[in-house]
Amino acid sequence: MARDERFKKYQDAGADFLETARARAEEFLRELAKATDSTQKQGRDTIDDLREGSRKGTEQFIASVRKEVTSQLSALGIATKADLAALERKLSGRAGSQKAAPTKKATAAKKSSTATKSTATKSTAAKSAAKKSTPRKASAAKKTTSQS
Repeated sequence: MARDERFKKYQDAGADFLETARARAEEFLRELAKATDSTQKQGRDTIDDLREGSRKGTEQFIASVRKEVTSQLSALGIATKADLAALERKLSGRAGSQKAAPTKKATAAKKSSTATKSTATKSTAAKSAAKKSTPRKASAAKKTTSQS
C-alpha cells in the first residue's frame, strides 16, 4: 500500500505539473495573440497613415501643376474656361438690349485681317495695272516703229 500511495503522490504531482505547464502555455499564447493583434493593428494603422499621406501628397502635386499651367496660360494670354464663362455672362446680359461691342482682341484681329486684305488687294490691283499697261506700251512702240 505504501507503494500505491507513493505512486498516487507522484501521479498527483505529475498532474499538478502538467496543469501548471498547460496554464502557463495558455497564458503565453493569449499574450502572444494580444501582441499579434496589437502588431497587426499597428501595421494597419501605419498603412492607413501612408495611404493618407500619399493621397494628400498627390493632391498637393496636382494643385501645384494646375497652378503652374494656369500661370503659363495666363502669361501666354490664352483665355481660361472661367474667362470665357465670364465673357459669356457679360455678353448675354448685353444681348437683350443691344449688340455687344467686340473685345479688344477681336477688334485688333479684325483690323489686322482687314489691313492684310486691303494690302493684298492693293498689291493685286497694282500688278494687274502693270500687266495691262505693259501690252499697251508695247503696242504703242510697235505703231511708232512701223510708221517710221
